[in-house]
Amino acid sequence: MSIDQQYDSLIYESGYTGHRPEYICHIMRFINNNPSLYGKFVFLLHQNVAPYLGSLLISTGYRIEFFGLSGKYRNSVKKSFSEWKMLEPFLLRNRQIREFIFLDIDPYLILLATGKFKKFGLNVRGILFQPYIHFRGPGISSIRNLKSYLKSFVFQKYATLLNSGIKQLFVLNDAAGAKSLNRNIKDIFHFLPDPIEAKPVHFESVDTILSKFRINPEKHNLLLFGRIDRRKNLINIIDGLNLLPTPMKGKINLIIAGQFDRDIESKYLHYIEKYRDEFDVFYNNDFVTTEEREVLFQHSDLVLMPYINFYSSSGVLGHTIKNKKNAVVSNKGIVSKIVSENEIGLAVDPESPQQIKNAVYELLHNQRRGSYENQMLMEEYSPYNFSKILLGELK
Repeated sequence: MSIDQQYDSLIYESGYTGHRPEYICHIMRFINNNPSLYGKFVFLLHQNVAPYLGSLLISTGYRIEFFGLSGKYRNSVKKSFSEWKMLEPFLLRNRQIREFIFLDIDPYLILLATGKFKKFGLNVRGILFQPYIHFRGPGISSIRNLKSYLKSFVFQKYATLLNSGIKQLFVLNDAAGAKSLNRNIKDIFHFLPDPIEAKPVHFESVDTILSKFRINPEKHNLLLFGRIDRRKNLINIIDGLNLLPTPMKGKINLIIAGQFDRDIESKYLHYIEKYRDEFDVFYNNDFVTTEEREVLFQHSDLVLMPYINFYSSSGVLGHTIKNKKNAVVSNKGIVSKIVSENEIGLAVDPESPQQIKNAVYELLHNQRRGSYENQMLMEEYSPYNFSKILLGELK
């Protein structure tokens, strides 16, 4: 992997699920639309991102290098040091790189504090998905959360104290949180809008997608979207929907759109089959295309996000806001704050099926659907603002 000498900023992402491909596409489009940025950035990306990029794979504005990763790791720290075995030779071959931008910096904080990284003298910027302050607040009091709170604080304090090259850490959707971190750790934290693509998308194959996902205009279509892992909380969601009055259950259509994690798949599928006679459930245990995603959000009545042990921002919320839908979310973390402040939906204890049931009932019956104003949110959380801030406005 060699690059031309003019590329002095490295944008790095080792993941390929969730928000990652969207972020990368936003940044690439921003560079393509700003000739003054041409030749400054090289992307080092997991090879599985390539299918998402389409025409963005070819550009004179930036260069892309792909790599593959294999193996499982006990924790993110071990994974980051394993990735360093690939990153160090890359940096040695490309000494002109002076800046390292992490699209997800959390797993690399300990690595950044080591001599092996600091010897390159790189300026570092990155998105911090789990600032320690998001592990505290109402409803966050378990021993597990306390451990996460302390570990995050130590990692964030340790890295920023020992590596003066860390110039900017970006906190998604939480300006007040960034100010708190500046007071308590170091004055390097900045607000970053989690991007929402404002342009409406229309497709010719809408009917095909509606049929594929069994969206029923005669029923209440409830959407659970994304990677279907333990955090998605499917069992408590099903239990909550099962508590609805019998006439209402007959009008519920739960759509589960996304690939199931292997470690939870059999348990989830068994539970779906157990309650399939109580209300309509459809699942698509597969990758969801951009086109399918857009149609799903456009035609859903309610988005379900009462995630467990999830405190950071979520791209699912962005799609919810774009399509002016309401959401049921966890009462823990930054998503709860955004939803409550902007009346986007209701926040509940994700461990309580009764609260999930109550929120679904209220949002479907009290004429609250789509009642909030999303235009100002769309403008503030635009891909343009996201990319401009992340890349350094005067780059």
